[in-house]
Amino acid sequence: MQFAEWEEWVALVVGALVVIAPWVLRFAPIHAAMWSCVVLGVIVVLSSISEIWAVHHPAAIVGR
Repeated sequence: MQFAEWEEWVALVVGALVVIAPWVLRFAPIHAAMWSCVVLGVIVVLSSISEIWAVHHPAAIVGR
């Protein structure tokens, strides 16, 4: 597989959209669904930020 930075940017945007989806789509009162979206979105956002940062700061990552 070849790394493409644009894919991480797309994942970052999609993760942010997943975080705000419960309020935009008005299902925030369903707490289980809201928290699932928020947690999943945060995980995707943090993962994407981590990969983007690792590409721009390779010396800071141990083992790369």
